[in-house]
Amino acid sequence: MANHFSAIGFTVGSEIELVTLARKLAPFSESIAVEGGRYLHWSSASGAEVWLQLDGGKKIIGMNPHFSGNSTVRVGLTHRLPSPGPSPLDGAFHAWANPPEKDPGSGDYPFVFDCPNILCYTDAQLPGIAHARITAFAHDIDVFDSVETYDSTPSTKPKLASKSFIPSGLFLPSGEKTLQPQARGILTGHVRRATRLTNEESSLDFHWAEVESYGGIFDVVIDPAILKNDPRVGGVISGSFWLSGQLTEYARPRTGLLRRFLGSQRAG
Repeated sequence: MANHFSAIGFTVGSEIELVTLARKLAPFSESIAVEGGRYLHWSSASGAEVWLQLDGGKKIIGMNPHFSGNSTVRVGLTHRLPSPGPSPLDGAFHAWANPPEKDPGSGDYPFVFDCPNILCYTDAQLPGIAHARITAFAHDIDVFDSVETYDSTPSTKPKLASKSFIPSGLFLPSGEKTLQPQARGILTGHVRRATRLTNEESSLDFHWAEVESYGGIFDVVIDPAILKNDPRVGGVISGSFWLSGQLTEYARPRTGLLRRFLGSQRAG
């Protein structure tokens, strides 16, 4: 069954398989100490990542997939959202895409993205302007060979622009704002690059695309099982996605100086 892990080439269909994968990856992960515990960061040449979470007693309390790509989204960070679950090492950012200069509280649209290592950014100025790499994990997706094909294909739903983004995690189906925002979006965009990648650990393939949409450039990862045809350069993808992101550059309080965050940080 397709899920967030299968979008980066892992077969995880049960709690037992999840625990088995965590124990397998833990010895090959980088340990990063944070308040209340530590992250174990596993990464691969394919870009697939897993962030394990340990409490103060070194018990595994959480595990999140991620993908490290080349996406670039300028964001206005407004506030952190605490984890809705039991793990204090989870969390998300509420942000605005493509904010104007010196105004992080507005932009093209508001949205939420989960952050697998959010406690690594406790020195980020909020509200503040930052840059993020955001990966969209496909829940469902349609692929079109060209913009012209997308524009001319009939749809039973209102047709969105070929570069569009709807922050579906902020609203209920009725249109009212949700009380618990989620890191979800309906994204349509132009494919700039695309390829099939192999997760070295599992030897399973997954699809990756670099997609230019309204508000920024996103990485997209897809379980091959939900694809009818492969994404191609010059084409369009459209679907619903879970959003996972990391900050690459952000301002710090008081100094206002930018900090470049290049991947994880090794700590005690």
